[in-house]
Amino acid sequence: LKGKKVYFYSMINFVTTRIHEQIRNAIVKHEANVKLLGVKGSDHYRMLGFSHNLLWENEEIEWLSKLMPCYIPQSNEEVRQVILDTYKSEKSAYIRL
Repeated sequence: LKGKKVYFYSMINFVTTRIHEQIRNAIVKHEANVKLLGVKGSDHYRMLGFSHNLLWENEEIEWLSKLMPCYIPQSNEEVRQVILDTYKSEKSAYIRL
């Protein structure tokens, strides 16, 4: 809220699901310039259970897309472009890597 451009990165469940209320109340309701970056769990995380993996493919997208723009870039160049575009924006966004 002090003019910083915040990018917050972690595994999808940690950056979205566990902090759903904070996203809604602290980011969206205050129109904070925060970009959330979530990385999908891989086969390496499968044995860690639900806390580290999505229950279905677009679990977080289904509710986050109602709160902010969501991006799912498919290549390194698309990731670069999304980061550049969201950096220029004052609005919150979610980027799934």
